[in-house]
Amino acid sequence: MRTLPQHMLTSAMHFPIIPSNIALLKDSQPSFPPAAVDFKDRSGLDDKQLLRVAVEMSLKHRDWKLLANNLGLLDKDCSCLERQHLDVKSQILATLQIWLKTCREAPLPLLQAALRHSGNTDICNEVFSLNF
Repeated sequence: MRTLPQHMLTSAMHFPIIPSNIALLKDSQPSFPPAAVDFKDRSGLDDKQLLRVAVEMSLKHRDWKLLANNLGLLDKDCSCLERQHLDVKSQILATLQIWLKTCREAPLPLLQAALRHSGNTDICNEVFSLNF
């Protein structure tokens, strides 16, 4: 069996995944804009409902990062929120408030779908009084 010389092997194994002309963003910078545009039509979604979602998810020890991902926030956004807010309920509430401020569509059906897709159908049904 023949082996390749080290310099050929190194050259063959070097294939960058991210092109060198793309600058990497710092992980500490959130992807959401700092001054979000407020979408006026909330379609029945209010702060009390957001708080109830945060409380229920916190009490039931649910994976709020999965919900955040389903709402379009990135893992680095979740890390920023963890550093900014000490308790889980505050982290979840901040996530929901940021998402709501940046939401470009009617948010109620989007939040309900994200709750269902993240395994929180029971919380969705409780908070929004849905009976299926």
